[in-house]
Amino acid sequence: MRPVLFLLFVPFVLFGCDTGGYGCPDVQKLAVSVSVFDSQSGDPVTGALKGVATDGEYRDSLLQSNGQLKGAYGRTGTYDVLVQHPDYNTWIRKGVTVSSGRCGVETQSLEADLQKSKDDT
Repeated sequence: MRPVLFLLFVPFVLFGCDTGGYGCPDVQKLAVSVSVFDSQSGDPVTGALKGVATDGEYRDSLLQSNGQLKGAYGRTGTYDVLVQHPDYNTWIRKGVTVSSGRCGVETQSLEADLQKSKDDT
């Protein structure tokens, strides 16, 4: 009887679910995450931050969450990422490639070191 139970159990172990056996969550992962810092002090920059990720005709506003700008959920591509704050110079990173992984997109985590604008020095 034991060999029969074993043979019945083997297909479930080998083939599992449609997720390739990785147990992926049923949520879209973000493509781009940007932590923003003051280039001189190293302190996090918060407040009136704005961010945009573009890939050709696609454009997504990055939203502030837990001290980061985040966006482009569930979408692969090659992005130009822009970060703005009224007291700082605009920060741009071009050619950020987001690829597909086992459970959706592989998040690209960036650090933006903003420099104070000349008006605020």
